[in-house]
Amino acid sequence: MLYRCVCMAAFAALTFSRFAHAGVIYQNDFETPATQFNSLTAAGTLGSLSTWSLPTDSGGISSANQSTWLGRLGLSVTKSSSIAEMVNLSLTGLVPGDQYSVAFDLFIGGSWDGSVGCCGPDRWRAIVMSGALTTPLVDATFSNCAPCGAGGPQTYTDATPLAGLAGSTHPPETGADFSVDTFPAPYTLDYGIYWFGHGAGNPSLSFIAGASTATLLFERGPGPSNLDSADEYWGMDNISVTGASSGAPEPESIVLAGLALIWMGWRRK
Repeated sequence: MLYRCVCMAAFAALTFSRFAHAGVIYQNDFETPATQFNSLTAAGTLGSLSTWSLPTDSGGISSANQSTWLGRLGLSVTKSSSIAEMVNLSLTGLVPGDQYSVAFDLFIGGSWDGSVGCCGPDRWRAIVMSGALTTPLVDATFSNCAPCGAGGPQTYTDATPLAGLAGSTHPPETGADFSVDTFPAPYTLDYGIYWFGHGAGNPSLSFIAGASTATLLFERGPGPSNLDSADEYWGMDNISVTGASSGAPEPESIVLAGLALIWMGWRRK
């Protein structure tokens, strides 16, 4: 009986060890100046990174409810037809073959025109590259402005985060958790806030690690035209990457497994 109990305990310990290190691989709410840009780099037409106080609700740009966001990315930056506005997040300590979940808040500010041909399309993407694996998480057009262009439709909905450029179009700010659409101008007051990986009905994002490292790429654009206004910007907050396990067994699990092997040897003798 004791033999069976020890073996069962060892088996349970080894099973549990697979998940013992479950937790956060990366987390950043941009509230701590010393760590705001940890593992983050600007690329493409973005020369540097900065933080900005932006609203967290539909109360307008000057809302009393503010948070520190990574942004305003792309503000006053000339839009390119060939080069995107990019932010790279470098991840380490991954276990190849394990699944990881990604969550973040996305702030779409200014006169984003969505899928309007004359002034866009205004496309935003999030892609994970790990080893030989590339996983798109979000790829769609976004719009803040119903009176802009030809109504400013967008391909993004909570059900179609990978609609791309050719997906079905929907009204501006479809799927936004919070939004402001002013008319008439200034369109600089317009914004939509989208939650990913949390919140009722919002997309759950995940990827399989192809190596012990990964790059999570966030990018706006390019064009194909450079007719977009430089008032268009974006921001990110509450970025987190969590994993199912680290793949490394806990010390107590190793001890229990060793005891089980010793007991099994003694029983055979």
